[in-house]
Amino acid sequence: GRIDDLGVEMGSNETIKQAVMAGLGIAFISAHTIAAEIEAGRLVILDVVGMPIRRQWFSVMRSDHAISPAMATFHDFLMRKGAMYLPFAEPRRPPSKRWATG
Repeated sequence: GRIDDLGVEMGSNETIKQAVMAGLGIAFISAHTIAAEIEAGRLVILDVVGMPIRRQWFSVMRSDHAISPAMATFHDFLMRKGAMYLPFAEPRRPPSKRWATG
């Protein structure tokens, strides 16, 4: 049978993590969301061909408002140090065991 259309949507990252840790399946989730669980050994990252998917992040604001000093300070912080808060966890599987996608 086909398994390419199986899936479940959950309302929060914590629910997803708990479901995976309970053995209900695997998940597609942002690495920074599971950094603590990876570090503690409660979850592992699968080495899947074509992963990870990289995304761009944007700092946005309303075009009809002036930039306040607090907004300017926060934007400056994001530009200088924002990446420090998005750790990338390395796979904890041998590279020879790759999963194919598609």
